[in-house]
Amino acid sequence: MDNKVEISIILPTYNRGPILEKALARLVAQTVDRCNYEIIVADDGSQDNTPEIVRAAAAKAEVHHLRFESRCGLPRVRNEAIRQAKGRYLLFTDSDVLVRPDFVEAHLEAHRRHPGAIVNGVLVNIACPEEAGKPRSLWDINCNPFDTANVSCPAEAVIAVGGFEENFAAYGWQDVELGYRLQKYGLKNYRCRRALAYHVHGPASIPNLDFLREKAYMRGRSGAMFYLKHPELSVKLAVHGNPLFLLSGLGGWLENHQTGRWLLQRSQERKGLIRSIFGELVVAYHYERGYNEIFKR
Repeated sequence: MDNKVEISIILPTYNRGPILEKALARLVAQTVDRCNYEIIVADDGSQDNTPEIVRAAAAKAEVHHLRFESRCGLPRVRNEAIRQAKGRYLLFTDSDVLVRPDFVEAHLEAHRRHPGAIVNGVLVNIACPEEAGKPRSLWDINCNPFDTANVSCPAEAVIAVGGFEENFAAYGWQDVELGYRLQKYGLKNYRCRRALAYHVHGPASIPNLDFLREKAYMRGRSGAMFYLKHPELSVKLAVHGNPLFLLSGLGGWLENHQTGRWLLQRSQERKGLIRSIFGELVVAYHYERGYNEIFKR
């Protein structure tokens, strides 16, 4: 490992050119010396102007473009970035996360004060980049012990436990499962409130329901595989303890019954509570569908 690089920032992306440009602009303008950190953009087969954006950022700091020609999923691209990283610590974030100028400094200081820790930063959800800087609210509470939008830990520990599980579905639970193994390895969680960042969640739109269906299905499959790999009550409750799953049958009725489909379509054409409730029921149905498919194999 290169002793001059204290921390390697691993940032996966896929066709997110405009927000990636904003995220990198903030990461290359940190308060710590640029020789103390590197940025690895793990590009999962983007077809937009991502290469040009990374090249522009690389003119200002140590930024590497790890490009995959075709999509292979977050676990694999992150693992390859881990193998190429030179830092003593790994800092995971995303291409839709906008950080403060002291973001890297806060993570490094936390590791100096708390050796052998998983350092979890704080995320504030925003609808657009212009909202970066808004105060944190109750909606921003996050209990994920290893949220790859804002978390860091010793590189040695991640390598020792084998990195991200690549056999999971393309989305869901990979971060929590890695955090679970790191805790078993002996790392303790530390919440660093100074390491604050802003997660850009675009405003909900009607076409997003198809996207959410697929994500929920993959997350359900990964949740089942997480529990099969670690058959413990705490894991079972984490992946299958959402009370909304008890109502997933209603989501199935909305999806599969003629009257249900009509009601779902009408609800998604409007804004309001009914739209949100029906959408959540459909998402719960597809999560359960993916979860149960793994157990029926």
